[in-house]
Amino acid sequence: MCKLGLARTYQVPKPFTDLTVTENIELAETFGGSTAQGRKKLGTTDEICEMVGLGGKRDVLARILSVSEKKRLEVARAVATSPRLLLLDESAAGLNSQEGEWFSSFGKRLRDEWGLSIVWIEHVMRVLMRSVDRVVVLDHGVKIGEGAPADIVKDERVLQAYLGGRVEQG
Repeated sequence: MCKLGLARTYQVPKPFTDLTVTENIELAETFGGSTAQGRKKLGTTDEICEMVGLGGKRDVLARILSVSEKKRLEVARAVATSPRLLLLDESAAGLNSQEGEWFSSFGKRLRDEWGLSIVWIEHVMRVLMRSVDRVVVLDHGVKIGEGAPADIVKDERVLQAYLGGRVEQG
């Protein structure tokens, strides 16, 4: 799938724990990456480390990283494959608001600066609302809403399904 331009992350990071940050990224690039068919390489291993905020941890074993750092490494490994489409699975789950904000900003940067298309499954709504153009809401596998984030937060079907009813403003 990587060779075709599709990369994904996991909700629970799955790095190679006995490899360093650098080795994890190099492995993804070597065996999953392809710049064929006009795909642009998003950076060297060192640049990708810096891009995800792990520049100072290049030689650290993945098992020693914090949860937030492992999630950043997960994204770095996906980015190293030079994808056209990036699937993010619950990147902000289990993170504090500052860490979640980083993912929100980084998602926008991947989209705006590198032109990646991103499908992001996320339940931390404050992260999504700051970084996406369009939201599709599913309830038990059925689409119940689609549109701009500002419209989705007012959609009665979405409010009913996820909050149990109307939320009063103020």
